[in-house]
Amino acid sequence: MGLSPLHLPFLLPVLTLLEGSGIGSPPLVKVSLQGSSVLLSCSSSDWFPEPKMNWKSEDGTLNYTGVMESHTQSDGLVSISSNIIIEDSSKGSLYCDIKHPVNGKETGVYVIVSESLFPVISTWTILLSLLLVLSLVVITVIAWKFHLYCKEKERQLNAKETILNLQKQEIEWRKAAVHKESILFDPLTAYRNLIISPDYCVITTAGHEQNATPNEKRFDTEPCVLAQYSYNSGKHYWETEIQERGSQFWSLGIAKESIRRSGGQRESPEAGIWVIRASTDGFFGLSSPPNKILPSQRPNIVGILLNYEDGSLSFYNANTYELLFQFVDISIAEEPVFPFYYIGDGITFVLNPLK
Repeated sequence: MGLSPLHLPFLLPVLTLLEGSGIGSPPLVKVSLQGSSVLLSCSSSDWFPEPKMNWKSEDGTLNYTGVMESHTQSDGLVSISSNIIIEDSSKGSLYCDIKHPVNGKETGVYVIVSESLFPVISTWTILLSLLLVLSLVVITVIAWKFHLYCKEKERQLNAKETILNLQKQEIEWRKAAVHKESILFDPLTAYRNLIISPDYCVITTAGHEQNATPNEKRFDTEPCVLAQYSYNSGKHYWETEIQERGSQFWSLGIAKESIRRSGGQRESPEAGIWVIRASTDGFFGLSSPPNKILPSQRPNIVGILLNYEDGSLSFYNANTYELLFQFVDISIAEEPVFPFYYIGDGITFVLNPLK
């Protein structure tokens, strides 16, 4: 069937476009860096219909399709682009080829992929990087060794300080021990369930009341006892061994001659008693208020130094020379004072122990 003359006005522009005006612009190649690679972007416009675009090697044997993109322009023609990423210069020259799909006409452009397109890390850069890494490693090792050196120095200083403190404690204890003397328990003051050895150096609980002659000196309610002699001047030091068998409740120190012997009493300076107390809750200096004592180890021999004129009473762990507690109270020197003991169940006190 032939074409009517009415169709000619509409076909002539299309035929004209197909014959010549559909050949687009020469391709334009842009080169840019993408990390350590090179991005080649080939683009062309004013095509109709959409052409085919390929990348070819220098000898034309290899094809690279790349990433194709196309869009229609406002005048109805087509723009096209293709991107490929080149990792190195081994591909030599590349050719961006554009072919018209109808008349087969081709156009293109060569791109020489030179080694200079790729970022090159110089030998100096590599050496400087290695030197920097090595320096960081050396600095880290030196800093760590310096840290260890400081820690060791700190440990040595602490050890020396501990030794010096122990030596100071021993010196203070030896100054106190210069005034060492022997004391004896006074059976006339002992509560009736207490047993005193024949040499008056050991006291313990009997578990039942003894036949004891009542007198105004004896404690009639609390398991307490005084030493035989009082002090009203000078410096005096004595030691007591504590044996704990099933109980940890005891106290020792000094008491005024005028303390109450009848009925219960509270051990405190206000009552004329200066003692330290041991219990399952720990050790306490029975001042007002009581002070908790934190000894380095539980004492089993306690040394007591009385400085009567200064009104001071010091308690030492005679095994470690550690000062456990100290009273400073001028009221100590108001009247004669006696060594004082509270003997809990299962407790034995031994005076003047041999170390």
